[in-house]
Amino acid sequence: MFSRPRVGLVFVLAVSTALYVYGLDRAPVYLGGDEAHFAIGGYAIAKTGRNVNGDRLPLFFNLADPLGDPVKMPWGDTWYHPMLFYLIAAALKVRSFSEAAVRMPTALIGGLVTPWLIYLAARRMRFGVSGALAAAICVVLTPAHFILSREVLDYTLMLPFAAAWVWLLADYLDTRRIRSALALGVVLGVGCFSYIASWGVMPFLLAVSWLAFWRAGAGWPRAVFASAAGLAPAPIILIVWLSSHPAVLPDTLERYRILETHRAPSDQGRLANLGAAAPGYVSYFGWTFLFRVGAPNITMATGLTGVFLLPVALLFPVGLFALWRRRDPIPSWPILAALAFAPLPAAMSGHVDAIQRALLMVPMVSLVVGAGFGALWRSNVLWFRVGAIIAVAAAPLQLAPFIEDYFTFHRLRSAFYFDSVAFDSVTDHVTQIDRVPAVFLRRNLDSGGARWRFHLTKAGRQDLLARTFYFSDPGETAAAPVDSRIVMYIENDAIAALKADGAWEVETIVRDVDQREAAAILRKLR
Repeated sequence: MFSRPRVGLVFVLAVSTALYVYGLDRAPVYLGGDEAHFAIGGYAIAKTGRNVNGDRLPLFFNLADPLGDPVKMPWGDTWYHPMLFYLIAAALKVRSFSEAAVRMPTALIGGLVTPWLIYLAARRMRFGVSGALAAAICVVLTPAHFILSREVLDYTLMLPFAAAWVWLLADYLDTRRIRSALALGVVLGVGCFSYIASWGVMPFLLAVSWLAFWRAGAGWPRAVFASAAGLAPAPIILIVWLSSHPAVLPDTLERYRILETHRAPSDQGRLANLGAAAPGYVSYFGWTFLFRVGAPNITMATGLTGVFLLPVALLFPVGLFALWRRRDPIPSWPILAALAFAPLPAAMSGHVDAIQRALLMVPMVSLVVGAGFGALWRSNVLWFRVGAIIAVAAAPLQLAPFIEDYFTFHRLRSAFYFDSVAFDSVTDHVTQIDRVPAVFLRRNLDSGGARWRFHLTKAGRQDLLARTFYFSDPGETAAAPVDSRIVMYIENDAIAALKADGAWEVETIVRDVDQREAAAILRKLR
């Protein structure tokens, strides 16, 4: 027989999983550039055990594609963390290649794994069944978490490890079981391969654990040693692999220095402009960001809600007060320390209001909310319990219009930002032509090579990859065979130059789902 808490948990997880996996093939409407890179890398591993560039079961994935654009980036090669590639490969062992299939791993992690682990962590922290369910529901109903979990991006992969860390730390501090300290180190070590911010987050969580071990008193050296031993294989494996791939670390650091930092001329050689870090850090705790409009990037937010729903603004301070008054052998300050640290890597690298890079906030805020709800629900004061019910009841009132917009109008508003070329329609057109001797893609197409490869693979037309070429100047297409095609943005001057001598004609103009002119396809006449 299922107990009532288990029934409640199963119901929450069933509903959340259904919500997170619903319509993955149509919302978001297009596959983003990074999504395409993850998808084709995962597909290559599933089919051959090698990345697209031939590396066998790599620890980190080089995005360079020998059948893609051969131009090198200013920083060298681009390298991504491995976990999501292998999760996609596992999913493709049981599902055919599609947008929904490659999005399924992150959707299941967001809708099932993370809320389940948050529930367990809150129970282990002794927030009560009601508090644990509230914490899990808070994660599920966080708009930013919902949106990011439905994209093939690795931002959310760190969250299950953070939730497991809370459970294991609480278990050790309560029982002094050394195996919990060992498992804590293992979890943090494996988590280092989830997302790039984990390189800072996991060591920080280990340091917090060591401080908690020390404050707990007798036996702390054994716990420190056990957790360090559990984590040790991760850096050892990383160091060994980097020794045979020495370009990975400098290439990655240079990429973030060039592309993703606020920089001044005097900052050369430094990772970030530290003068921008303090106000950037503070911005992550602003009301507008948290509860009104969320991230400015339309692929990360709808603009109708903040990062969290408004009931969190009520329950979070209650949770802080409950944790402050808490008298329990299991301390709550590690959760607050992790929450305070969450935006720091993003702020240090110059990002403002980029919730995707500070997503560790979500599980930690949810745990505090769970503590607050649990305290209100267990109170003998009737109005406290009524307030808890009202806060929970108010969430669907704000969530419903958000969900409706996400699956309807947000698809149209965000289409350009996910795929400004509408590569699915481009591919549909090109692959229906009987004879295409060559396809020329303009180099300024956003992630054109990865998106083209994804849609050709989905259509079963990988043969066109070998006949795909990339150009910057229209003059580079002069030797194209008759009936070749060019794919490019609607650039009137460049199109006019191609048509000037009668060698090319505009065959069709591709429109996206918002009826915006997205791309021009030209045909070689002579």
